[in-house]
Amino acid sequence: MSMPLDLKIEILTRLPSKSLMRFKCVSKLWFSIIRCRYLTNRHFTLASPPRSPRLYVSLVDHQHDCDSMEVCHNPGKSLLVSLSRNNADSFDKDLSMPARQSLTLPAVKSNIFDQEVRHKYVDYFLGHDHVLDQYKVVCTVSIASNEFTRITTEHWVFVLEVGGSWKRIEFNQPHLPTDPGASVCINGVIHYLAGTGSVHHDIVVSFDVRSEEFSMIQTPRDVTEITKSMGFIEYGGKPAILDHSDLVDNGSVELWVLQDGGKWSRKSPVLQPCHMHLVNNISGVLVQGTTRNGEVILEPLSEPFHCCILYYDLQKNDLRKVEIRGIPDQEFTDPSIDLKLMDKSESIMHLEI
Repeated sequence: MSMPLDLKIEILTRLPSKSLMRFKCVSKLWFSIIRCRYLTNRHFTLASPPRSPRLYVSLVDHQHDCDSMEVCHNPGKSLLVSLSRNNADSFDKDLSMPARQSLTLPAVKSNIFDQEVRHKYVDYFLGHDHVLDQYKVVCTVSIASNEFTRITTEHWVFVLEVGGSWKRIEFNQPHLPTDPGASVCINGVIHYLAGTGSVHHDIVVSFDVRSEEFSMIQTPRDVTEITKSMGFIEYGGKPAILDHSDLVDNGSVELWVLQDGGKWSRKSPVLQPCHMHLVNNISGVLVQGTTRNGEVILEPLSEPFHCCILYYDLQKNDLRKVEIRGIPDQEFTDPSIDLKLMDKSESIMHLEI
């Protein structure tokens, strides 16, 4: 008597990931079962041991190879860092994620780079369709004239599956994603900040991962220039713009939240006096995303560099500091090295050609 398919799947979900990778060679049926998204999700849920929250950190050296680290920590405790003095590829190989797979994306076949312009950009955004359980990569290819008065943009979409290919999506609003870029994917919609090259025309571009349609909305009237004092985050399940230019001096921030219907609401949290000492000795901060708990990850800017990060809970108005241990001091004497942090699976990659 043959074993029911659902029982086979339940057995496979409890096997080690290395065994699953080997069993794909048994037959075409086993290959398709092991590759199906349902089994993958079940295996991740049942077979993976509970893990403490992780913050992934990389040191990006613009002049030499990239030193990379995997950082593990418990809330409220210091970070313990394992430093790898190799190139950037080693960071991916060391990630302890069960049943992981890699997929090399083909090049986007765009012709707009053939034009003689100074500024050329390629931006990649990752989004998830929670209804069809599909991951898609959105590629925005942009060129601009010297004064950014003329912008040309193309958009391409790739479904993350074997045999996939790039498909061009029409959106007749030329723009440049903000540099440094930022994006959030909320309920199957990718949101990112962009500029149109015109004064007072910063926009939020949205891409519905399932319908593969673009839309846009202008940023609040007060936000006339996206600078390093701005961050684009998720707040309460909605995209939001965070102005932290007065955080160090006055302990205050301005938060614009994009509500349903395209309306912006404004909040002005102020740090509690007992937290001001955490920002007194720094020159500023950079927004590096948000945690799964909704805390904003802030990278302090200071001379000399302090090996720490700040977590700001905007809803509770609570700020806490976490130190990063194990990084040699000389790593931060070179101004060409940047600290990159990532807590969530959503990410953006920006390249200037």
